[in-house]
Amino acid sequence: MHPHVASDNSDPTNTSCVMYNILMNCPICAGMTGIKPAGPYLDPIENKEYRKFRCMSCDIVFSDPMRNPGANWYQLYDDRFGCKGRNDFVPGYQFSALASVRQPDRAQKLLDLGCGYGSFLLQAKKMGFEAYGVDFDARRVEAAQKAGFENVKACSVEDFYEQSKNSAEKFDVITFFQFLEHVENPGAFLLMISGMLSPGGIIMLEVPNNRRFLASISGPVDEPPHHLTRWSPAGLEKFLRDKGFETIKIKDDDCPLLVIYENIFFWFTTNTLAFIKRIFRAAPLPAAGNNAATGRPGAPAPFCSTGTKDAIVKAAKRFFFALAVPL
Repeated sequence: MHPHVASDNSDPTNTSCVMYNILMNCPICAGMTGIKPAGPYLDPIENKEYRKFRCMSCDIVFSDPMRNPGANWYQLYDDRFGCKGRNDFVPGYQFSALASVRQPDRAQKLLDLGCGYGSFLLQAKKMGFEAYGVDFDARRVEAAQKAGFENVKACSVEDFYEQSKNSAEKFDVITFFQFLEHVENPGAFLLMISGMLSPGGIIMLEVPNNRRFLASISGPVDEPPHHLTRWSPAGLEKFLRDKGFETIKIKDDDCPLLVIYENIFFWFTTNTLAFIKRIFRAAPLPAAGNNAATGRPGAPAPFCSTGTKDAIVKAAKRFFFALAVPL
């Protein structure tokens, strides 16, 4: 789904789906009726099972538990499935959306949540925004700071909100692309966003569309705990309006190339890269020779060094990332 622009219990492992249906509240609309099971999912990183439910009232799919796994989990996820390098891919439509809210006759402060390495902030600065960024990945923030972004902090949104509240700092534009689906409590999150916006401020966001073609084969990228919620265009708009925002524009992506990127290619790249990494980043084999315990010949020595393995993996990442992201 393309950027949205808007202005200002019990243990489930011991509970049947029917009983859990009665006890589970939707984390978006707080409704208890019309909650339907949407299937289990086994997290390949921690081998932990999550349950998915669809709220028929607000058309949102959510997970149980609704819990962000934290920075360490994301590092393991990137090591296993990540196909991006030291830069963030920023699609052109995000810049077009940003340009539509730029007011060149006055200064505007922009806050990008989940700023990563700062690729979006760079373009925002070029457009004339006073750009700030937040990301809980300290390594990415450090890279962004080394690239010249002084107003970037490694912290949670909650911590940044408390800091901005204490300093009475406000922002004219707040962006959070591919971010909302990672949030444990979307309602509380949006209240924090409202508290950081200037009067008449604007938010811009993007989430995966749960009604998109072939969404079921997206793989771990669109499953819990990586994504805790899945949104439909109507469900997202209703959520924003209920929280006091006026929807200016919503674009439901129907571009075939982006459908290929988000579904077929991502499924292909994540599974292929996971296979490559299992081969080249496996624990070193014993050196050739006799096994001291058995006297039998040992396994053959690794055919390349760790540095060579990393270089191969990085080359594969660049190749598949270039293939997977249509320009």
